[in-house]
Amino acid sequence: MVLNLGNNSLRNPKTIAILKELARNPRVSIRFLSLKLGINYLTARHRVLSLLRKNKISFGLLVSADIVGREVALVRIKTDNPDYLSAALSSCARVLLTIRTGNDEVLVIMRGRSKHEISFIVESLRKNLGKSIREFSIDYGALHQDALVIYKSNHVIDNNGELDCDPEHMCENCIRLA
Repeated sequence: MVLNLGNNSLRNPKTIAILKELARNPRVSIRFLSLKLGINYLTARHRVLSLLRKNKISFGLLVSADIVGREVALVRIKTDNPDYLSAALSSCARVLLTIRTGNDEVLVIMRGRSKHEISFIVESLRKNLGKSIREFSIDYGALHQDALVIYKSNHVIDNNGELDCDPEHMCENCIRLA
């Protein structure tokens, strides 16, 4: 059986029911899902694994912003290659969200421990992406103290034992010219 994950299959009532259950409890077992929804165990397992493989769903850890930094910035970048920039930034541990707003513009919401740290990351971006970035602006803000941030798998424990990446040494490894 092949699960087609086009728009129609994502609207499939069984797939929607699985997604709703996973949203309620991402740690639920496949067996529980199949029993609760009246779906064959192998079908439920196949749908969940297919969604994972196709990057339609993901499971991860949410961490308090107090641990990894509450400072955020909305960075507006005009670039010659917005698709590449969005993809490159999506892998950055500091980036919470990328949005392509036009033919040549990407909005990036990134976080850090301080405005200085965020501006350092943006400067690293500018150096590593060179001429493809034509213009950028930064607006700073802060996450609410109760906010939870997605903990991406490329986070590391730094020398101070803190849960994060080290922008001074790692940005060049994460973001390179295409």
